[in-house]
Amino acid sequence: VFVSNEFIESNDTRRFQTIQHAINYAVTQTPTAAVPWLIYIYPGTYVETLTVHDYIHFLGADLRTVTIVDPALTLTSQYTSFRDIIFTVTGANPILTVSGAAPMTDYLNFTDCIFAGAGSNGNIFHLVANAFVGMERCSFIQLATNNNIITVDNNANNSLNFSSCYVMGRVTLNGGSFRAIGTQILGSVAVNNAASISAQGCYVLN
Repeated sequence: VFVSNEFIESNDTRRFQTIQHAINYAVTQTPTAAVPWLIYIYPGTYVETLTVHDYIHFLGADLRTVTIVDPALTLTSQYTSFRDIIFTVTGANPILTVSGAAPMTDYLNFTDCIFAGAGSNGNIFHLVANAFVGMERCSFIQLATNNNIITVDNNANNSLNFSSCYVMGRVTLNGGSFRAIGTQILGSVAVNNAASISAQGCYVLN
């Protein structure tokens, strides 16, 4: 299915003006691991709160041309992925809060995405419980001084995995695990409680 804020929606097409309308349609088609659905997003700025479902994946048309503002993403699962999308936050809520009901066997994946903003609560990305998240070639930019850019709560099943990412801001790990390969962190990393951290070929500037 395709999304553009310039489309005129119709009942007999798979073209939608909003990302959530496209998600709602894809859900009615009962996507599965064997037959997932892809939502292709044309260039533009989309101001939406999104609820994401199993086996629905998201692809921006071109790198750096699709921006989702204040999405406050809600996940019903972690079997989904995003690629070539800019996420920005201007308000109090994080861009993404992940909380699962039980340990997941698969994970939410972001590739070539940018997360930026200065939410008043300081978090851009927040892992609450049972969250298994992978990041590849993603950038995080916190514009608010002394605020966290990423917070991982004290839950043993939380897992955040970075590969070739760039993080400009403070990371607070209150539990779970954080693994990074080839990642640059320009800010402090706080490790509390039973949190574990593993890094290979990384650069941290406090």
